[in-house]
This record gives sequence, C-alpha cells and structure tokens, in this order.
Amino acid sequence: MKRKPYFIIASLTFAIMTLITLTAVAAGVKYYPVAGTNITFGWRAYVGKGGHEGVDIFASPSTGIVAHRDGTVLYVYDSCDDEDLPLGSMCCNSSDKLAGYGNVIIIKHVVDSNTTYFTLYAHLKQYSKLVSVGQTVYAGQKIATMGKSGISGGKHLHFETRTGNYPTKLFKDITCHDPNGYLAGATKLAAPIPQPTYTVTYTANASGVTNMPASPKAKRNGYTFA
Repeated sequence: MKRKPYFIIASLTFAIMTLITLTAVAAGVKYYPVAGTNITFGWRAYVGKGGHEGVDIFASPSTGIVAHRDGTVLYVYDSCDDEDLPLGSMCCNSSDKLAGYGNVIIIKHVVDSNTTYFTLYAHLKQYSKLVSVGQTVYAGQKIATMGKSGISGGKHLHFETRTGNYPTKLFKDITCHDPNGYLAGATKLAAPIPQPTYTVTYTANASGVTNMPASPKAKRNGYTFA
C-alpha cells in the first residue's frame, strides 16, 4: 500500500507516545542579561576619550550571560584571551570598530513591525559562547559566561542597546541608547532558563500513526530531535 505523507501504516494497538517535553517562554518577556548591579550609563572618567555607551553589570565571575529577549544572533567573536588589557591597547577583536570590547555577541530583537533594536554583550569569557550567527535565541537563554576580555577593568558584562541599519553600517556607527530604558520592567533571573524543547504526540492504531514526523529527525524552530 502506498504511504500517505505524515502517516505510517501499522498494525498497532491504540497508544499515545510523547517524545519530548515542551518548555516555553512567553513572547515579549525580557530579562536583565545578568543579575547584578548596574553602573551609570554615559561618560566615565576612566574611559578617557569619548563616552561610555552602555551599562556595566558586575556579578560572580562564573555567572551566565543570557539573551535579553527573543532574537537572532548576528555577530559572535570568541577568540580574545580572557584578560584585562591596559587602557589604549588594541584588543584582538578589531572588526566592526569593536577593539577593546573583547569577546562579543550581538543579537537583533524584532519586537513588532515598528520596533527593532540590537543588544551587545561584551568582555565575555573566551570560548564560552553557546550560540552562533543566524541562531534564534530565547529570552533568558544562556549565551555565554561573564569574563574580562578586552579593556575591561575586571570581570563584568558591558551591555549596549542600539537602533539603526546594522549590519549594513558598523555597529558602532548606529544610534546608541541608554540601556536602562530597555531594561525597564525586565526581570532579573536567578539562573538561565533552559533551552526550549518541543513535544510531539502521536496516536498509533490499526489504521496508522498520525502526526508522525516525516523523517526520523524533524526540526522545530531550529532545534532538531530524534
């Protein structure tokens, strides 16, 4: 007998089988990128030239950095040594005018048809990244670990929010905003939220198996399961 798409003929008794459990994060939820203490947005004396265009958040050195809200990863750099460089040094990450930022992740957040912004997470620990360019991330999902790469003054997270035509323009060339405005109403997590998994339930009986994935492995929003 010819198989129909998504149906498998089988002489099975009635059964319901659950493959994977679903963990979900409500759309629109936003979090602090790390639970800690914010330092002032804007110019600070030790920066020297120009202004300080983000907030610095201090926490335990092993603290996980999480995605501020749902988004897509646009940029990842993970090759700088996890060491605090002297002021004026040219860090190994010299692309996109990000020298001094050390290891960096940039995420794009599309809130609605009128609101899109970008978040930057800097001074990350070397080789701690858990995401890649093009990957969808979820609010509260761990993306890296706090470090002190680049010109950092000690272990902390440097967090920026910007709007503009990135990546057509360099990230440093698009409009910078006070992150505290975007963090208003955000929740501080005690621990990162586990990466979402998905449930597929199917019923088997003498007539066939319904809702069965078309192949041994199927994808749901970028995640693959057996």
